[in-house]
Amino acid sequence: MGKAGSPYAELKVSSITAVSKLTNQTVELLSSPAYIGSNFIPQNIESKKNYYYNKAVIYFNEIVTSEITVHLEQSDYSDVTIQHMYWKPYSNTGSLTPLNTQSRFDPASFNALGFQDVQFNYSDLVPSILRPNVSKDQSSLVTKKINVTYKESLKVERYVVTFKRLNSSATPSLQKYYYVNPAIAYQTLAKQQELAAVSDINLAFQYESLVSAETAKTYIQQKISNAEWSSSNFQDLTVETIKSDLSPKYSTASILLQRNFEIYPAKRFTIGLRSIDVNYSVYAQKAQLISKPFVFGYNVKNLTISADTAFNLQNANSNISYIKYYISVDDGKKWIQISPIENPFNGVPEILSFNENVESFGQIKGVSYLNFPDVPVDTKSIRIKIEIEKPRYENTTPVIYSYQIAGRVEQLWQ
Repeated sequence: MGKAGSPYAELKVSSITAVSKLTNQTVELLSSPAYIGSNFIPQNIESKKNYYYNKAVIYFNEIVTSEITVHLEQSDYSDVTIQHMYWKPYSNTGSLTPLNTQSRFDPASFNALGFQDVQFNYSDLVPSILRPNVSKDQSSLVTKKINVTYKESLKVERYVVTFKRLNSSATPSLQKYYYVNPAIAYQTLAKQQELAAVSDINLAFQYESLVSAETAKTYIQQKISNAEWSSSNFQDLTVETIKSDLSPKYSTASILLQRNFEIYPAKRFTIGLRSIDVNYSVYAQKAQLISKPFVFGYNVKNLTISADTAFNLQNANSNISYIKYYISVDDGKKWIQISPIENPFNGVPEILSFNENVESFGQIKGVSYLNFPDVPVDTKSIRIKIEIEKPRYENTTPVIYSYQIAGRVEQLWQ
């Protein structure tokens, strides 16, 4: 049973797989299902986890492949009956007569029929987007002609009469000849035999049909039988078939097509796919991002950073930081390393304290205390620098979706 179409239906990308050229195994590229909807708000909690409005852009780890499969699911559809129109060749003649055996017009069949480089205007058969039902209009013509240009490769069979006779050399041997001319009454018998003894196939008398060639062969046999020609001069008398390729030529013909309809049940889905594109990006081994200044209204006393990243590390040392974060309070003259609050503490401070002059016994682990002259007194302007490094020999790249900084300021009252 089909579900009634919803105005806010969703398309589920359940899986994206690729066949690895290195291992010849199928690899799953999608960590969890993704949903594409026609509304800003997802329909349920499940789709909320990985939801895209109108268009989904999905990143996955590097893989060497030439085969990617996208698995899609859509539960919202309605059962419909579709009238499909197609064209069928109708009453064509001449070299296009074989088309009439087709149940529907198939341009790809031209090659099988001996036609090459077939060209025609597809708009003659496919309606425009502005008038999609123009050909289904009952008042329109039930037949139409389209012009087709094609290269016709011509192959013909011709026939020649061949025979063998001894040559006149010091050591006579049988040599093959082609019968080149029918007997001409006013010529002598010697001249007739001389004409028959030409060995150049290009000069051979070629017959359009096997019947004509057999008639010529019979003619020679009658001459021998009447003792007009010597049988020793016409040994191994036979008819040979020669296949000749003529130069191809371009032709233009009109194909007559008849409009036909077929009715079949179908499912109309709420969401239609416009396209699926698979692209790849080439990344440098290292990259650096420096932000514009974030300007606070008052001096910043404490600063933290938060980052939304994706990084699937499989084989490399997990203790190595492939994404490093720095801040500067002097417009990039000096950079101070800081760790996002989401990361486990690894010796890099998660909080930077400026000009608070906290005694050592009062300092907290994970906080770096920086005072003048190591940092300026004015700490209103903050720049961020992020260094990204791609692990060597790993088919993965760190991705930063977003980051944000939070600062506690000191407001002085006058």
